[in-house]
Amino acid sequence: MTKKDKKKYKSCSFTELMTIVEQKKENHLEIAEVCKHLALCHSVIIDPASGKYNAQSPDELALVDGAAAVGYIFKSRDADLNIEIEVPGG
Repeated sequence: MTKKDKKKYKSCSFTELMTIVEQKKENHLEIAEVCKHLALCHSVIIDPASGKYNAQSPDELALVDGAAAVGYIFKSRDADLNIEIEVPGG
């Protein structure tokens, strides 16, 4: 990879990511896809008593919470491991 092929990345908050996705700014499709995968690919369970997420690690919880903050919300997982998520605008 040459220097000109490298992209310049900057850090941003989930609020900024949400704005990029909502306003369909540059890279919004890639960001939306990553958030969708974060909402789908995890071992988090929802505590039936409290409705809160339980995760194997704080990092996993932070990623699922972050996806939810952008609008990709993990809703449920059934006995067959099918996952339901809520997506922005859907």
